[in-house]
Amino acid sequence: MALFLFIIAMEELHLAIDNLIRKSLFYGAKINNIIMPYLFYANDVMIVGDWSQINLDNISNALRFLYCISGLKINFDKSSIIGVGVKSDEAECLANKIGCKVEILPFKYLGVPIGARSGGVAIWGPIIPKFQNRLA
Repeated sequence: MALFLFIIAMEELHLAIDNLIRKSLFYGAKINNIIMPYLFYANDVMIVGDWSQINLDNISNALRFLYCISGLKINFDKSSIIGVGVKSDEAECLANKIGCKVEILPFKYLGVPIGARSGGVAIWGPIIPKFQNRLA
């Protein structure tokens, strides 16, 4: 039952973010003219958007909304903000505002390197044995 309630809460977060985008209150990342503002996987969420104080404020409000309707509180100790092409002091300032840490590229998301050269063999070195063990 708890898993079902979690799925309903994530659906509400999805709708809240889509509503912000529709009302031009949040600008998600565009990849080949497709807006991709978030990735959900199990209880993990990655929100991707334009770098701005307004975007951060509006997405923070959406997360507070999620907490109010579901009781699911964001663990900011496990959360990160990553500013691509942003000065480190600016990223630090926004991270301090919401109480999370700053990370830089490349980073790992669900064990997969993000932001690294995908052709570089060294970056995939630790992942290949994990896959080989599971296939064996």
